[in-house]
Amino acid sequence: MSSSQNQSVSSPRWISFCSRLWRLQGYIWGTVIIGLIINLVSTFLVAKRVDLTGAPLGWLITHPIFLSIGLLLILGQSALAFWGYKRGTATVHTSFSSSAQLKKRDCDIIQAIGKAEQAQPGPKLPTIATLLHFLQNCYPQQDIIDTLKYFNEIGDIQLLQSFGDPLDWSFRLTPYGKRKLALLTLTPN
Repeated sequence: MSSSQNQSVSSPRWISFCSRLWRLQGYIWGTVIIGLIINLVSTFLVAKRVDLTGAPLGWLITHPIFLSIGLLLILGQSALAFWGYKRGTATVHTSFSSSAQLKKRDCDIIQAIGKAEQAQPGPKLPTIATLLHFLQNCYPQQDIIDTLKYFNEIGDIQLLQSFGDPLDWSFRLTPYGKRKLALLTLTPN
């Protein structure tokens, strides 16, 4: 009992850490790439020719085991951070979707997305304001927007977010979302 409770309590912290780490990837990789560029430029400026034997990069090239270990650590950290990011976004919605009411909301929103796409004339994409019309104020606006963001993250829809009011954001079902919609229309509630 104690170990399963500890695992469920520690897991979200671990996932949260990895998710934050994913947001830092640009800084981490930027530091590595900028460091290599600065090393090459400074070696060229000092030596007036490209000779890496006295530079730290040259030392790494002559000792490939250290270079390999460093690259493996950075790639492992990136993979772990990406896993935590994906797991974190799925965990948040899954924990909320455990109730039947939220599962019904997800189904209602997917079906409303299908109706909005069918009702939209021509090549123009439907907006969230159009979707609210089909849901007829059944759910709070922010819940609908959060659910659409979640559907975008898992690949059910492609959410095109513009600057300004979220009601002006447009969306379209992906092939995966169309399959889910087809299954929902075939399966009775």
